[in-house]
Amino acid sequence: MFKKLIPLIALLAGCSSTQPAVSYVEAPVQETPLFQVAEQLTFDLARYSDDFTGAQTLLISTPVDASSLEKTNPLAVQLQQDLMTAFQQQGFKVIDINMSDTVKAAADGTYLLTRDWQKIAANVAATHVLVSTMELTKSGVAINARIIDTTDNHVSSSANTFVSAQQLPGYIVEAKSSVSKDGLLYRHPSQGAETAHYVGAKQ
Repeated sequence: MFKKLIPLIALLAGCSSTQPAVSYVEAPVQETPLFQVAEQLTFDLARYSDDFTGAQTLLISTPVDASSLEKTNPLAVQLQQDLMTAFQQQGFKVIDINMSDTVKAAADGTYLLTRDWQKIAANVAATHVLVSTMELTKSGVAINARIIDTTDNHVSSSANTFVSAQQLPGYIVEAKSSVSKDGLLYRHPSQGAETAHYVGAKQ
């Protein structure tokens, strides 16, 4: 009986050894222009840092308008998401403050992320935070970013960049030659005499 089983076992072993190994092919990544901006800022912030390393935790806040520090825009919201991805891909420990402390199960899905400050998890702790400001110019937006040590608020790293309206057509457009302000129509000799504006923002 045992002699009859040996050829069968040998046959099965031979079949399994001839099966090709599973291989994975990386799909080509199509980076958006805004993600490329996030990657450049990430590279510069890591390169010019005094004491910030991958062993520390980083909280990335939403960039704000430099003039008020209290307003934001769709471009800033997406840039925050791209910065979180870029830093994590470079090996940094990124904290997502939008994680809720409860799970919301609804008919259209299950949700963990929230922008309601009352539902954000209370035990969020980070050794460093990334803050950024954005300022519109005639032809684009200037971005300044800083990593700050939360123990004493000193700037651990800083970086800046300028992005033209042509680079981000879905987020920024140059000002038109005609601009309406306070019910009056102002005409300029050429396009770009006023500052650019965010797509969807009131002019």
